[in-house]
Amino acid sequence: MTTKAKLPTVGTLPDQILTMTALCGELPNRELSRFHAAPSYIERTVKRLRHDNLLQTHYRDGLRGLRLTQTARKLLLDQRPDRFSAILGSSHEHSQLKSEPDRRRRTHRMAEVLMTMHHAGVRAFPWEKPALFQPTPMDHEPSIWPPLYYSSHEIKDVGLLSTKICGSRMMGILLSPEQQFLIYNIGEGEIRWGQNIEMRLKAFCLVELQQRRLPSQFGVPISAIVFASSMQQMEWLMQGGREARSYFVLEQNFDHFYFLTNDCHGEIILQVLYDPDRKADLDDILMEDLTTDGACWGVDCDAFDADGVPVLFGYTCDMPHIKRFDNGLSLHDLKGTLICFDFQEEVMRAVCGPNVTLQLIDFDAYESQVFHQE
Repeated sequence: MTTKAKLPTVGTLPDQILTMTALCGELPNRELSRFHAAPSYIERTVKRLRHDNLLQTHYRDGLRGLRLTQTARKLLLDQRPDRFSAILGSSHEHSQLKSEPDRRRRTHRMAEVLMTMHHAGVRAFPWEKPALFQPTPMDHEPSIWPPLYYSSHEIKDVGLLSTKICGSRMMGILLSPEQQFLIYNIGEGEIRWGQNIEMRLKAFCLVELQQRRLPSQFGVPISAIVFASSMQQMEWLMQGGREARSYFVLEQNFDHFYFLTNDCHGEIILQVLYDPDRKADLDDILMEDLTTDGACWGVDCDAFDADGVPVLFGYTCDMPHIKRFDNGLSLHDLKGTLICFDFQEEVMRAVCGPNVTLQLIDFDAYESQVFHQE
């Protein structure tokens, strides 16, 4: 006979899994491996949560995910209302989970992004950040350091204004003092961009977000990040045909359009992107034996080596920047060097022409020396 269910202690692995499931609505099973624990312990924890009638598996149309049971929802609402009343209330979208495959795939992609943000040190949980997207702007402009992430569900809280961006592929918005990032996630598949819709989203950020809610941020660049399951998908985004409308990435709609993976690689590079000090430290290391004193008309680059060869810091996978660098070298029949992490080598060789030579950074060494020491 099953004992009476109770909530796990806050901060433990069972609590983390339960919390992430509550926030996502449905947590894809493949995301369980990303929790910081041994696989055997994760497996035992999930079994225990199911045994205690707190989690249930939902499998349909080839999609497998974890959902809260009614028992878990009631316990979270009764015992932790400050965290979960706004999420699990009767009017919230999570209380009306859908079974359609397309909706569930989007829910899974949103869960992947939320996991990446959380592991990258971004404040992504509702109780960690100010309620920025309310119908009426806050009286005092909030601090956005550490960086804040708001999902598309939270952005809808602005009310009728959200109808202007209905249909966007956006997963959410990442805010930092230096930049604002529109977040996309293609998961394991592809994406068909609707340029007009995504440009309305950019305009929404400029007017509604920067001018009304964060006026001190007006003029901060708006960039984009697209997440995916593997590095190989970056090749499709940069070289796909117009029938897939994938050229949206390269049409200079955003000065910076980064490609990151939903794994430890993407988590580390995301921290470099939103933290200017971390990026400056890495760039300073790469600048050894390089100089910015040089001239190479028509080639978009970051530095030059001792022989005047253009060098691009491509480790953030800024796709338009990489394409401009490669095109400039080809147009002027010049040689250049692109610096990237070792795990990015294969896709960089696929998207760049023969005029580009790769110089590799050992990702494991960088992570251990910088992030593990911290």
